[in-house]
Amino acid sequence: ILSSGITSGLGLLFWMLAARLYDTATVGLNSTLLSAMTLLGTVAQLNLGNALLRFIPVAGHRTRTLVALCYIVAIAAAAAAGGLFALGASWWAPELAAAFGSRELLAFFVVSTPIWTMFVMQDYVLPAIKRSTVVPLENLLFSVLKLLFLAGAAGLGIWSGIAASWLAATVVTVLAVTMWL
Repeated sequence: ILSSGITSGLGLLFWMLAARLYDTATVGLNSTLLSAMTLLGTVAQLNLGNALLRFIPVAGHRTRTLVALCYIVAIAAAAAAGGLFALGASWWAPELAAAFGSRELLAFFVVSTPIWTMFVMQDYVLPAIKRSTVVPLENLLFSVLKLLFLAGAAGLGIWSGIAASWLAATVVTVLAVTMWL
């Protein structure tokens, strides 16, 4: 509940700041990009998060192997889903393809979707290893970093700064939690 409250409150602040720093069309395009990426990344975890939650407590010395295998499968599924989405974007999301460019869109989705999938799966790993108190801290870090990176991107005049800040915050958070684990 605390994690949801933190994410919701700072998420509202993120989008309010984005609306102040960027024009309506840019906010809409970046929001669409992030919505597609988070949807694909969440689906691409193939419900392995629940498997981790169930089997980590009984995996014993095979816990790292279990987590690594689940990550590998989910990352591969996310990269494939992101790549397929981006390759077909000219048909089902022509505004995104036109605004970001086909190569850039492909690169974004192939990189960001697996990273988002890992971010989502870490929220299952942490409670499974009895470290659920870290989840609100992880989400607080992510939310604060998004805000800082958003302000920096806007200051640098990066028109895709909304998506870039989201991706950068996700990368830093995933790396930090992975190193901690």
